[in-house]
Amino acid sequence: MRKITITAGTFVAGAAALLLSTGVAQASAERVSTPVLLGSLQLAKTGADGTTTTASLNCVRGIDVYGQTYLDGNGTVTDPTAACQELAAVNGDFTQLNVHPSWLPTAQVAPVTASATGHWGNTAVNWSQDFTNPSALAKKTGDVFVF
Repeated sequence: MRKITITAGTFVAGAAALLLSTGVAQASAERVSTPVLLGSLQLAKTGADGTTTTASLNCVRGIDVYGQTYLDGNGTVTDPTAACQELAAVNGDFTQLNVHPSWLPTAQVAPVTASATGHWGNTAVNWSQDFTNPSALAKKTGDVFVF
């Protein structure tokens, strides 16, 4: 019979390696459901000088291995997941967005027009609104038009 000696250091190192390897495997398998596309949007902002900037935003929802619903975003907006969360809160209805109701926008006059086209669920989105300035736009739409 062979005698195996395990020191405390060997045990701790082995346990740490096991935890790290299962953590990596768990993280990669954390989202197990096929994500459902909530919305796919093309966004645009046109400033007073006529310059237009555009971005894309796709929002998906799924269920992780723990049965919890998650919401993810991707696209070219600065924080796609935050933008998707704001839109999901109003079921993609841009007319209902009022992300920061207590903010006081600046009094600056620098008109900006924001628009969105695409779809949210089975509903076509074709929305456009003029704002007094970028601060007023951010007050209503939060992260959606930050790009």
